[in-house]
Amino acid sequence: LQVGERIVSHWFAPLGFDILIKFEFLITYPLVLMITFLMRTIFRKTFESSKFFPILLNSFMGVTIFFFVLNVFLPSYFLGIFFRYYEVGILLVGAALLALTVLASIKKEEGAVLLSVGVLVIFGVATNDILYARNIISTGFLLSAGLMVFMGLQTINISITNARAFLASQRLNQELRRLAEMQERFWARSTHELQTPLHGILGLSEHLLDKTSEEASEDRYQLKLIRGAASRLSQLTQRVLANRATEQLSLVVSKEVYDLMAIGDLVLAGVQ
Repeated sequence: LQVGERIVSHWFAPLGFDILIKFEFLITYPLVLMITFLMRTIFRKTFESSKFFPILLNSFMGVTIFFFVLNVFLPSYFLGIFFRYYEVGILLVGAALLALTVLASIKKEEGAVLLSVGVLVIFGVATNDILYARNIISTGFLLSAGLMVFMGLQTINISITNARAFLASQRLNQELRRLAEMQERFWARSTHELQTPLHGILGLSEHLLDKTSEEASEDRYQLKLIRGAASRLSQLTQRVLANRATEQLSLVVSKEVYDLMAIGDLVLAGVQ
């Protein structure tokens, strides 16, 4: 059915005819389960938007598991009898999966068109094999070729999806770079615009302090408050610029010996 009579008879001949027949039949059920589960997973939105698909496909998956367990324990004589009834379910679910993919294509879900073609091929070759096994037509078993076509279409679909995701990530990276450049220009412009009036405020406050007599203590106090606030704001903008610079540059920390006493004397001289 799925593995091929020659392969099974060649590699597993010592197991006996009864085991070989069971092996041939039992491979069908996991294959049907995988294809059904794959379709309901890929087109989950379309699957869950309808009451018909969940009931039919979930019920069929349960029936498939039931038939699989039966065929494990029952003699090989009953396998063909049970499988005839299971073939009806295969055709019914094949038609349902085809309807699911077509509906997903109408809703423009990604990859639905290619998978619709793949499911149509699987449904066609499964119908052909069932009719051929019943001696209704004389074409031969084509399911292996249909599976190759289905896997090829799925591979193409995955490649297209990955290519689109890669292009989308590239566009996103370009947009992020553009936004980062805009942010850098904003910080540079805003800090520059802040520093210019702050330097003017600091200079005017120093000039007014020099001209204000010591007797006008209240005026001098207010001017010192203005100078202190402007100085703190100027330091803040400088820290912002420094932080932006350290984010852009990779700083290298080097170990060097410094004379702390000389540095202390220099700081004290600057304060005085």
